[in-house]
Amino acid sequence: LFLPKLISHFCQYAPQIDSQLIAMPYNELVENVEAANIPYGFFDQYYKQGHPIIPLKNAVFYPLFHYQLVCQVPDKFPIHKYASLTLESVLHYPLIESTPFNSRTLSLLEFLNGYAKPPKIFQVDRPSMVQEFLSAGIGLFLSMALPFHDIDRFHLKNVRAIPVVDDLEEYFGFISLTPTLNQPHQQLIDYIRENLHILLTGQSL
Repeated sequence: LFLPKLISHFCQYAPQIDSQLIAMPYNELVENVEAANIPYGFFDQYYKQGHPIIPLKNAVFYPLFHYQLVCQVPDKFPIHKYASLTLESVLHYPLIESTPFNSRTLSLLEFLNGYAKPPKIFQVDRPSMVQEFLSAGIGLFLSMALPFHDIDRFHLKNVRAIPVVDDLEEYFGFISLTPTLNQPHQQLIDYIRENLHILLTGQSL
């Protein structure tokens, strides 16, 4: 959601650089980076008990920031009253999963098999449907919040955004064969590192 905004700002910052952004599935991205067909790729990596879940053979993941795992909980569920939750407690209840049509991203629920299986999963293909399902108290919704944004992304009266404290973590970063890239690729990475917080909080540069 935030990458196009970052690229747009970078194009204004360095108009002399010809930027091209290509979207591809995770496995295809990993294969292309490890075969040196492309120098790097932006990547979301999950960690469970400190170990990366998405396997990499030769490429290395370099994190840029850490997401906060949050559960949106309608007030009809008993765990609505808690200040924080564990994944195990969340997975005792029905879950809502947002899966856009023709999505190329990995589902968070794919990584939850080691904890428990929710009694029911409601799959929806539009963010507005997630909001409607939450308002109706149909299930819980797991989301990743940026470290500098409000974790309550829906602001519904009957729904609380509760942090999930567990050993499943997600980071945004990039994968490459080397930590330092050739120009102008390194220039883009450095620009994101230096300006990420400012750009995503709407502050002026």
